Amino acid sequence: MLLAIDTSNKTLAVALVDQSTIVGETIIENTLQHSTQLMPTIEELLKASQTNIKAIDKIVVAQGPGSYTGLRIGITVAKTLAVALKKPLVAVSSLAVIAGNCPKEEVGDRLIIPFFDARRKNIFTGAYQYDAKGHLVEALPERHISLATWLEYLAANDEAYYFVGKLPQECYEEIKDALGEKVSFATAPQAIPSAQTLALLGQNQAPVDAHTFVPVYLKLAEAEEVWLAKNPDSEVTTYVERI
Repeated sequence: MLLAIDTSNKTLAVALVDQSTIVGETIIENTLQHSTQLMPTIEELLKASQTNIKAIDKIVVAQGPGSYTGLRIGITVAKTLAVALKKPLVAVSSLAVIAGNCPKEEVGDRLIIPFFDARRKNIFTGAYQYDAKGHLVEALPERHISLATWLEYLAANDEAYYFVGKLPQECYEEIKDALGEKVSFATAPQAIPSAQTLALLGQNQAPVDAHTFVPVYLKLAEAEEVWLAKNPDSEVTTYVERI
């Protein structure tokens, strides 16, 4: 039995999956209460599915990128459970989760471009595709980048793209103007992180060290940027982790 947890953005998603079969899933959209809702959501899901917490064999967590606070909440809970239950912890890219919501039959040979709004017309993004065996694989490294720079890069390549994510409406117009017929958009439900997808992506993945694993931010927090600007000679590179 796998317990999957994703709190990397406004969506809180928790699922129980048993050998690729969904036992139960709870998705709460547009919540900023991960710290107070996550554990009760897990407990309620276990109760509703009549699953004893000791039946969990593996914990899968969304590793980021995404919200700094959201990531720390979900990953802290996942690490705590993994250590307490003495079970393996697996970490999966949060961008891969929404890319995995897009089925191969629908995407075809197009590159899947998952993205999260990183504010100020910046995004967290990357590229995924399905290999010959139908496995989702990373095609381009994930990054924090301005939308304009990313679109310029994609437009210069001879590829077709399948965008999945949520951005302000004016950004979609910018994407259409830059890529024209080369771009298609996923449905709104596909842009919602699914803990079921997270579990399926992580079920055969190698575990991480629950004691040392940290979120994948891709970008310094604003507080860290300010601190480093004031302390340019500092060798400290783990400010976010320490707070």
